[in-house]
Amino acid sequence: MLTFSCIGILLLITAARADTALRCGNTTYVIEKGFFFGGTVTRRSGAAEMPFCFSDDPSVLTKILSFRDAEVWCVTLHHLSPHSRPLAQQLWVLNRLNRKLYMYDYVFADGAWALQQERFETCEIAPNN
Repeated sequence: MLTFSCIGILLLITAARADTALRCGNTTYVIEKGFFFGGTVTRRSGAAEMPFCFSDDPSVLTKILSFRDAEVWCVTLHHLSPHSRPLAQQLWVLNRLNRKLYMYDYVFADGAWALQQERFETCEIAPNN
């Protein structure tokens, strides 16, 4: 009985830790989720590899990566200066269940975020190598 319980727990942990790679167009997103929370996502395009949600200029671009069930969220806030309020926002949601990358663009107008554009890209499971 104890052996079956240990095997069951091991299988649950392995499933929760499962890594996924999705190819959306010419870009592959490799998702490595942590055991309990967090993780990393790498974006590969050709020979180039970089984090999915990383700011190359944190003084005017704030990026926040989060994991929500089968989704990976990257929120980008665009600032005019390091101490200003965000003027624009992009939300990218990579959904592993329906294999789509959703992209939303917002601007801050009249005290609220106004959706400017939304689009999605269909993805496919890619070999993780």
